[in-house]
Amino acid sequence: RVFVEIPNNFQGEYLYTFLFAKNAVCKIYDSCNKYDYLFYTDNYFKAEGFSGTAGFGVLIMSAFNRFMNDYAVTGFLLPNGIIFPVSGVREKLNASLNNGKKLVAPSNFSDNIIQAYTILDLDEIFFNKKYNISYNIPEEYFNVIRNITEDICKGINNSTIKELIEEGRFYTAASLCYIEKSNNPSYLPNITEDEL
Repeated sequence: RVFVEIPNNFQGEYLYTFLFAKNAVCKIYDSCNKYDYLFYTDNYFKAEGFSGTAGFGVLIMSAFNRFMNDYAVTGFLLPNGIIFPVSGVREKLNASLNNGKKLVAPSNFSDNIIQAYTILDLDEIFFNKKYNISYNIPEEYFNVIRNITEDICKGINNSTIKELIEEGRFYTAASLCYIEKSNNPSYLPNITEDEL
């Protein structure tokens, strides 16, 4: 079971991040399901989104390991162990470097990022575990993200978004385009509610 202390100000989806992380860890740690988990902090904070999921996964794995490398981490860890990209990677990287830490993330945005795309990557990076599995992220993965971003951002003339796309920060650009289109009635489809 997973428990989260209140009164931290968590958005609804954020509470799922704890469950996602626990389910992913329990796929590779057999004894994981024998325990209950209580997450709490001494500091009050507001949190939203799914980018903390990879960090919660590392936190749970730390209970089963004696040694842990000291890195910052971000990423949307799904229950099946795959880590999806998140927005704000540049800002998270800068914050990590300012605190003397490397950033682990599902991103090839910078050479200062240690790339992690699965929970096995997290296990290797943070706990020095060795797996006899090797894979390369296909170039098509990045092409698909770029194509989706360009489709979502079609018709938006925003210099920040244009810069993000030029830098290859497709996930962040797509998120901003989605928000902009959601908040602007001119982008809504011209159909009735019944047709929708």
